Amino acid sequence: MKKKRNDFLSEFLVSQYPVDTFKLIINAVLDIVETFIVELEEDNYLSLSSTARYDERVGSSQRTTSSKIESMCIKKMHTDAKKKEFIYKYGQALNSLNKEEKQVFVNIFIKKMDVLSIYDEMKINSTQFGIIRKSAIVRFSIKMGLEKFIPLFENMQTK
Repeated sequence: MKKKRNDFLSEFLVSQYPVDTFKLIINAVLDIVETFIVELEEDNYLSLSSTARYDERVGSSQRTTSSKIESMCIKKMHTDAKKKEFIYKYGQALNSLNKEEKQVFVNIFIKKMDVLSIYDEMKINSTQFGIIRKSAIVRFSIKMGLEKFIPLFENMQTK
């Protein structure tokens, strides 16, 4: 795969952000998007809702959310319009990635593929993969506005 260096974010720019922290935040965001999609489905007969204690309620059972970002988003996104806006913003951020970034992003975060399988599928080496992966993570995170959650997740990692 021959790509120009300027197709991806520069190493200087990527190094300004905590990529490992963004990975944690992205996983939480994907869980939130999935939850919101389920809540918004018209054929949803389970009466799924979010409670003030940041729990998800399905009928009479509750599931405690797994992270602070999920709790914050569920609290702030209490209307269907806000949930739809969040899902739309997710789609926009995903579509802002170039072809290779999107492929790596989807394979890592959605399909949960291992690194060697991604190398084989895309026919790239570890250096190229590292550049594309970091660029995809940072570009997606900036488009979603996830940098404001960095202090929350860095505090969670140190505990």
